[in-house]
Amino acid sequence: MKQRGAVEAIGLLLRDRRLRERFAAERKIVLEELKVVPEEWNCLLHLSLEQLGNQAESLIEKRQGAVAKLIPVTWRRLGCRAQQQYRDYVDSADWPPTHQRHLIDAEWFYCFLAEHRVEAYSRDEHHWVRFLLSRRRFSIQLLRTPDRQSHQRFVLQCCFRGRRLPFKKTISLFRVKSR
Repeated sequence: MKQRGAVEAIGLLLRDRRLRERFAAERKIVLEELKVVPEEWNCLLHLSLEQLGNQAESLIEKRQGAVAKLIPVTWRRLGCRAQQQYRDYVDSADWPPTHQRHLIDAEWFYCFLAEHRVEAYSRDEHHWVRFLLSRRRFSIQLLRTPDRQSHQRFVLQCCFRGRRLPFKKTISLFRVKSR
């Protein structure tokens, strides 16, 4: 079995709050479970838990800021609940692994919101994020979105990947009164 170095173990501790909590209580047991190379135990056993927690918070805030920029309508609709919803999502999900991690993070956050039936969920933003993650050149989607004054708005969203940057156009079709 592959043994981990101190850097990889710290990375795992930064990404997983529950693992950090267990590490605070049972450092040696967690290091054994992570299969950390014995020569590197000493530096991990003397690791400052406060600094580790601060660094983890900093990384989560950076992720949160990137996702909030990608999905501004949903973030605004969530209002004061946005940060807590995102923290709940982070506690339940893995960290996205690839160079598209911010887009993947936004997609997974949307899935979390949809699964928990959060009203602030913006379907047109979600479609846009999915399009950006895909390799498709063109996408058309009929979407129903909440509107002011208890109405539903039906829109046609067209996404296109040009030579330079992808772009989208949303065309409002009609509005109906919600039940």
